[in-house]
Amino acid sequence: MNPIKIIKFDDFLDSDIPEVPSILGENLIVPQGRVIIYGQPGSYKSFATVQLCRAMANGVDWLGYEMKVSATTLYLQGEIVAKMMQGRGLSARAEYGHADNTFYSYARDLTLNSEAHWKALTERIVENKIEFIFLDPLSQLLGGSEVDDSHVRAWLDRMDVLCTEANTGVVMVHHGRKTTWRGDGSSYSGAQNLRGWSGLEGWADSIVHLHSPKRAQAQLQWQKVRHNEKPEDRWLHFSQKNGILQVSDEDPATIVRRLLSVGPRTLGDIDKALLEEAGMKYSKANDLRKTLEAKGEIAWDTMEDNKTRMYRMVE
Repeated sequence: MNPIKIIKFDDFLDSDIPEVPSILGENLIVPQGRVIIYGQPGSYKSFATVQLCRAMANGVDWLGYEMKVSATTLYLQGEIVAKMMQGRGLSARAEYGHADNTFYSYARDLTLNSEAHWKALTERIVENKIEFIFLDPLSQLLGGSEVDDSHVRAWLDRMDVLCTEANTGVVMVHHGRKTTWRGDGSSYSGAQNLRGWSGLEGWADSIVHLHSPKRAQAQLQWQKVRHNEKPEDRWLHFSQKNGILQVSDEDPATIVRRLLSVGPRTLGDIDKALLEEAGMKYSKANDLRKTLEAKGEIAWDTMEDNKTRMYRMVE
């Protein structure tokens, strides 16, 4: 039997195809979606992920993004000890509420490196009608090297089969590269910073990057969204009291606005505030100033010495 099916192109164009439904935001996460949340160690990616798992199960907003519907979830966690995970889970439950449609497995000894393991996981997903599985971290469950292109490619192909057979989506926690340079002298950027096989970027529908420039602060950036436009970056604060990430009003743009609200300031004043309060590097501070200028929020005037720039808020 020929596995390739063809139809007339015009028949396809005239067919009634439903819109892509959304689970989170404006198609940031969709049913059977492939999502990667990554960052360097200490960037709060696991906290963000367990909160997403609980929020999705309860159908409540996650870090300021609207949850359109609820979905049954399964969290496979293999990096931290059970007692620590329990503490994180209790904090997430206190924030998002109880949920009978979310499941958990301590998967420290589980690797998806055999067909028997894949089938066992598929069986659990089907019998509990899991709509999204969360793998934290990918390296724990991969059962091989992240830099082995053929292994990762085959593993992702098998994950696609699981998602199709079980009608489920997947969220993976992963790590970013250390500063790495290509042979031509250029550096990796954006979602290319995913550690391991470069095909991960193309495989995922949505890629979320978390960066923690200073203690208890994180920047959330959607580096890829297949089914819609990428939203603006969001700044988060980790509440030590509540043990969860929360949306922060203290993003770098707010720091600049507050600084200029009392009067004009020099370029050095702005850079100092961004470096000390937001933990930004000079290049990122420069990018932010240019963005605020392009939006018409701030402007600058040259002083009498024809050198010093004084920045001000635009009325």
